[in-house]
Amino acid sequence: MKYSSFFFGLLIATLIIPLPALARIPNDPHVRQWAYEDIGAYAAWDSARGSRSVVVAVIDNGFDTFHPDLARNVWKNTDEIPRNNKDDDNNGYIDDVWGWDFSIEDRDGDGEIEKIETRGDNDPRPSVLGMTEGRRRAGIFHHGTLVAGLIGAIGNNGKGTAGINWNVQLMNVRVLGNGGSGDLTNLDKAIRYAVDNGADIINFSIVGDRNTPAIAAAIEYAYEHDVILIAAAGNERSFLNATPRYPVCSDAGRDVQQVLGVSAIGEEHYIAPFSNFGSDCVDLTAPGVNILSTLRYAPRFELNNLVGGGWNGTSFAAPFVSGTAALLKALHPTWGPAEVFDTILSTLHVTPDEIDETYANLFGNGLLQVDDAISLARETLPKAVRQAIASFVTIDASTQTGYTWNGARNPGALPILAKNTTDIRSVFDERGSTAYIASVFDPVAQQVTVTQYDAQWRSIHSFVRRAIGPMNVLAVDITGSAAPEIVLAPAHENDELFMIYTQDGRLIDTKSIDGLHNGVSLAPGMIQGTFVAAYAVEKEPGVTVSTYDIASDALTSFTSRSISTVSGVGVGDIDNDAEAEYILSAGPGEPAWLLYLETDGSLKRKFTAYDVPRNPGIEIIVGDYNDDGEDDIVTALRSGDQPMRIWTQRSKKLAQWKDSLAQGTRILFSGTLP
Repeated sequence: MKYSSFFFGLLIATLIIPLPALARIPNDPHVRQWAYEDIGAYAAWDSARGSRSVVVAVIDNGFDTFHPDLARNVWKNTDEIPRNNKDDDNNGYIDDVWGWDFSIEDRDGDGEIEKIETRGDNDPRPSVLGMTEGRRRAGIFHHGTLVAGLIGAIGNNGKGTAGINWNVQLMNVRVLGNGGSGDLTNLDKAIRYAVDNGADIINFSIVGDRNTPAIAAAIEYAYEHDVILIAAAGNERSFLNATPRYPVCSDAGRDVQQVLGVSAIGEEHYIAPFSNFGSDCVDLTAPGVNILSTLRYAPRFELNNLVGGGWNGTSFAAPFVSGTAALLKALHPTWGPAEVFDTILSTLHVTPDEIDETYANLFGNGLLQVDDAISLARETLPKAVRQAIASFVTIDASTQTGYTWNGARNPGALPILAKNTTDIRSVFDERGSTAYIASVFDPVAQQVTVTQYDAQWRSIHSFVRRAIGPMNVLAVDITGSAAPEIVLAPAHENDELFMIYTQDGRLIDTKSIDGLHNGVSLAPGMIQGTFVAAYAVEKEPGVTVSTYDIASDALTSFTSRSISTVSGVGVGDIDNDAEAEYILSAGPGEPAWLLYLETDGSLKRKFTAYDVPRNPGIEIIVGDYNDDGEDDIVTALRSGDQPMRIWTQRSKKLAQWKDSLAQGTRILFSGTLP
């Protein structure tokens, strides 16, 4: 069993593809290549760039774990303590912090393969020690690093290139040696390792000629665990219907699709002359000629190039499909193979009106179109449930006393809140009941405590993080796990934009900006699993409003120059047009303006919500107050004795209440209270 070799021959068929549209391009110097244009990667990046909640296992000959353009996106087994010679997570592998090497090699150089050497070790990187000049020229030791880079080289970092996913986790699982050949006896163990350690997708840019019962059972095991399997067709110009290869043909003849098989085309849109073909195993095609990606990087051994081009093989077609699957999984965390396969296969570019046998043998169902797959996935994203605000809760800034509202103030319904409570939000807990999450800043200890409460205000989760100032808080189910993640954003001058945590305080990701902002306002997005951050950067005009699904470059972003500071942000459908609108409130130093904006940042309405000599900042929440199918906006000043007000999209006041006892009001959360 081995990698099929890379070679050229006669062109035998062609595939016509559409011209690319103008789209967002990252600042990586080597990101331009024909393959990305032909599959619509640039257009896809306008709205999807991946998520570190998605894990892609690269089962290959190992990739460069510490490559400067990969390192931040490499999966790390955080349950394992490095170099303590113990199996801390009890997964059967000692010190597997960066994955596992399942290749069967003579590691001690004694000319024999001992039993212990069949088990592998905890360093899956391709070795560059003692490499012959012939192997250096062949460059097969770059193979896994090339594959990993196509799936997930870090995007927009000003170096190297960008993968289909700018943000992702790449799990390093090695099964073959530097020469690209070897015994795949341990492939079944490699598959099970990837599945058991959290892989969502497995990329196989490897080909073997035997489908052992153990490998077949491992493929079945992965499929049963909803792991998405993508496999290269191989490079022998073989007709797979007659001479099957594995794992690409593992599901041939079965009613259930377990593996997505990928052939390769060249830049002239012909089937690549080396590509295996056959409709029993090939489901689609993708670019596989003259491909550029990341290389094994080791300046100490004169491997000085971060990237390199001119690579050929179906091995480099498959990761384009795996990368697309990872983008889809980031949008729909609950999707399994059926949903991902259906979305990819239903958005392919197909040249003929009807697919005949010849076309199907060469190209399967057509050419991968990443942008169309993402567009279809976005159409099926569940809309957020419109939030009712028949009742809501406020906090008196001077006494920290909470009040419930339902047309009148109801003091004493909530406990006295902790001093220096910055923000409280409602959240649905794992059982669908209303719960609450609060952020409290301790200026003496220089820390923020984040606590989640149940409906009876009993603490159920809590964690502490260092901070130099107060933090706004939001709970959003970003990963689709039904247990919401916690988003924290500085409410003070900082260069950190936000941090995302699990409920027990494990940091998932963080996002910073160049320069300083004066505080970040947060709101849930209109699409499930997204959130909105609004902030003004010092010495730059306007307020930036961005929508995220996890800590990555913004899914959408615009800058409004209608105000220069921001104290509150909300998103909702205020005119019932099935499209989101953004609501911003001006911050201190500006009139007490309220802005309604379209998703592209164009101004829909701007008016003065309060006629006050000094604007202390306006708290806002968005939801349907009067049950008319249109979202409304609740406003309250952060200090003073002005009333709370509820506004329609036409800036008409639906209601207002004045609380003469309050010296300042924070709107904390809304929704029907228990």
